[in-house]
Amino acid sequence: MKKSVLLYSLLALLTLVFGACSHDDDNYQWATASGAQVYFSNEMTSENIEVSKEAYTVNVPIYRVDTDGELTVSISSTCASDAYTIPSTVTFADGSNVAYITITYNPDALSYGEYDDITLTIDGAYTTEYGDAEYTGKIGVAEAWSEWTPYNSAGTCTYEYTSFLSGTDPGLKFYYRQNLIETNKYEFAVGYIEDENNDILWGYGVTLYLEYDSETGIVSVPSQYMGYTHSSYGEVNIIDYEGYYALRGWEFDGTYGTFDKELGIITIPVFYYVSAGYFGAGNEYIYLDGFPDISSNVVYAGKFINTEENPYIVANVTLGEDVEYAYVALVEGSEVSDDVLAEIQAGTYTPLQSVTESGEVRFDAVDYADGTYTIVVVPFYNKTAQAESTATFKYAFSSAAETWSAVYTGSYTYTAKSYRGYFFENEVEEDVTLYQSDSDENRYKLDPWGTTGSEGLIFTLNEDGTITCDQSFTGYVDDTYGEVYAIDLVSYGYDSYTSYYEDGTFYFNLAYYVSAGAFGYVMDTFTITGTAGAKAFTPAKSKSKRANVSGTLLKNHSLRTNKIPVRTTLHK
Repeated sequence: MKKSVLLYSLLALLTLVFGACSHDDDNYQWATASGAQVYFSNEMTSENIEVSKEAYTVNVPIYRVDTDGELTVSISSTCASDAYTIPSTVTFADGSNVAYITITYNPDALSYGEYDDITLTIDGAYTTEYGDAEYTGKIGVAEAWSEWTPYNSAGTCTYEYTSFLSGTDPGLKFYYRQNLIETNKYEFAVGYIEDENNDILWGYGVTLYLEYDSETGIVSVPSQYMGYTHSSYGEVNIIDYEGYYALRGWEFDGTYGTFDKELGIITIPVFYYVSAGYFGAGNEYIYLDGFPDISSNVVYAGKFINTEENPYIVANVTLGEDVEYAYVALVEGSEVSDDVLAEIQAGTYTPLQSVTESGEVRFDAVDYADGTYTIVVVPFYNKTAQAESTATFKYAFSSAAETWSAVYTGSYTYTAKSYRGYFFENEVEEDVTLYQSDSDENRYKLDPWGTTGSEGLIFTLNEDGTITCDQSFTGYVDDTYGEVYAIDLVSYGYDSYTSYYEDGTFYFNLAYYVSAGAFGYVMDTFTITGTAGAKAFTPAKSKSKRANVSGTLLKNHSLRTNKIPVRTTLHK
């Protein structure tokens, strides 16, 4: 930190304590140049003149070699701002080697962080080789905030999305700055901060800014754009509960954001909203790196059938190294209510398993019906429940095998070319067979599709020519995230991108995803080239071409978060 000119004033003031300050008009004399030798400190000439919004004057020290007698020296000056009034002379007291140029100013005319050029010049008749005869620099009020600084040695965090996006963003920068006036006020920044070499951003490519008051312990989220623009409702913003309640004129429920400094966990209750309403609301979490690792993650790993034909749901659970134990529960539906979560935290929910390390967890599914389920993991640290992690999936548990009959052959084009070598062997797969279900004439399957281990892409061709895909296993298992699936984007929650059939070609707008998020959103196609069976096949023809989605993949196959809304219902 630079030394302030005021520091030199204080040091010089100490010398006055040991010298007599007197004014004797009878003995007043103008000193000669050879005796006075007046100068500015060499150190001062490299510093700004710092002023305060809480004062009206600032003293600039000036020195002399010969301290005998009272001495008045002429000072000339220039300043880029008329807010400052600079005297034309300065007077040394008898016996003192320092005097002060007292600059007066109007603090209301000044702004934090703004400086003006200023020059102070000593009358040439009094200059000396011992120091500078001129000060050239800037004068102004320091920025009210400190510089942005990494919060700790790590300077990074993991952000967990729950309310509009899903999944987690690890490796996000986490910086802070402190208000220099109200020292209990802080600002946090999540994501890219003035670093051209780091493009890991929060949300849809922005930096998230938070406010923190160390006296109240409250973390606030001012309204700001989260980077995503809805095709119908426009820009989607994020804001904390207090701000959203005030925006809508609702009575605030008193739910604030918090910062656990011991564990390095920030909890923020937020709304994702547009002017017409909101898409999602709830707690989201920031886990600062360099603190106890009490994180958790869960991935739906598929269905296991034992030798007795009993089905099991399989989950891969990952626990942070400081997690003491965790409860893993299987919940029906895609939402976990507060009451259910409380039961899981208490260990009384059924079915529930307790684990002490990362690994595979299986739930007996013999009595479960087809539908949507959520796996919930609640980690514990110091015998206290921490933030849960979840994985929601759709699956059919029926043991009855569906049979198929071949009807056509054709070629399948994988738009996701970057997946080549990961999920698929070929960008265009020839000799693909289109099968029709023997039990439902509207259901079809493409096989081979994906890679080894896939049972094909299964879908329903609706009467209007639109297509609805089942959750179809690609055959690819990611080392970190588990089994990779495909499903049509409408079923995935992106209503604008419909899959459809038209003139001998099937257009599949798909999400390739795992429970933690999606790798990419693409349009694949299957074009019929020949027949492959005796069954008649006359698919419906859509009246108009449906919306398309470009093949945009997340960078380098790096799944950080869903990056596509999972909440599509607008609440008003």
